Amino acid sequence: MFGTAAPVGESILLSTQEPPGTLLDGHLTSYFESGTAALAAAIRLTRDSRQLARPHVIIPGYCCPDLVAACLYADVEIRVADTLPDAPFYCRQSLDAMLDSDTLAVICVNFCGLHEHIEHVKELLRARESKAIIIEDWAQYHPQASDTRMPIDGLAIRSFGKGKPASILTAGAVICSPNFKQQAGKSWENFEFAPPSLSPLKICAFNTILTPEVYRLALLFGVIRPGKTEFHPLKQVTRYHAADMQLLAANIAAWQRGPNQAQQAIVAHLEDHTGMQPINDLSHYRQSRLLRIPVLLQDKVHRDEVLRKGASLGLSPMYQKPIIEVAGVPTDAITRHDCKNAAVLADRLITLPCHGRLRATQINKLLQLISGSNAHD
Repeated sequence: MFGTAAPVGESILLSTQEPPGTLLDGHLTSYFESGTAALAAAIRLTRDSRQLARPHVIIPGYCCPDLVAACLYADVEIRVADTLPDAPFYCRQSLDAMLDSDTLAVICVNFCGLHEHIEHVKELLRARESKAIIIEDWAQYHPQASDTRMPIDGLAIRSFGKGKPASILTAGAVICSPNFKQQAGKSWENFEFAPPSLSPLKICAFNTILTPEVYRLALLFGVIRPGKTEFHPLKQVTRYHAADMQLLAANIAAWQRGPNQAQQAIVAHLEDHTGMQPINDLSHYRQSRLLRIPVLLQDKVHRDEVLRKGASLGLSPMYQKPIIEVAGVPTDAITRHDCKNAAVLADRLITLPCHGRLRATQINKLLQLISGSNAHD
């Protein structure tokens, strides 16, 4: 039977052989029910640590609407800075224009496993003598066992939700730099713990729907709607229940030792073909385990053509629009700089799947798609 590849999604283990102590080598300060809840808790922590007249948080012009939801829950104003035209990272001039003495934090997003240019952001903050905190959003990234990179000056967020690295359908985490650890304990002590939320039935259903044949049927009957980006408000922030921690540890360990052949094959093929442009130097694509492989096409027409040709291969246009144009985002709550670069980026960007469930035939078809992706005339 003909099947359709999912854009992301590793199988979730039901085994719990790994001890909870393997979770991020003890760097993790606190777990929450979702990555969005973790981000909201981190923003509230920074808000409580400083007395500002009108605290605001800066987010990039091309990002997940969950960043907006977290900011609104934490009761801070939102400012949107433009991205680069060929990468979802901050345009320095736009970020500079959004900074002032009431800037509480700058959220730097790791996109599919590729880090924001953090040193450039730090350099700008130093030049402006800004006390803004850098919050690194690692919802789409999880380090391999050999990766010891941790936030030095601020906070970082992780997500273990559906379609994320080391997914168990739920959970998020905040990693604190040493100067935040004491404050974190006080800030989060009033958050309630969520009840256990995982069940073997839910996990088996998720694993089943990821098989190409079932995934195709789920698309056909509207059970899932990938590529549809909408804003959903965050209604509550709860801590993650300890009963699920051992399963989380097992799935983190499984992801770290999981297969990476698809990413290696696709990145090597991109090096020899110019139809798909990487958003960063390909050396960065090799250094990290990627959730997806982001590439740029010539324009929206070319992008849509490639998406049509690769409809069964798990390609995705990601957010498709700048954050200020995403359905449901309350634009009256946002101050924005001109996001013309983010609009261009949204029209050109797609992601290629690279998860361990891809079959050899699907990987070969992806390589053929890359080979034939030269821009239209």
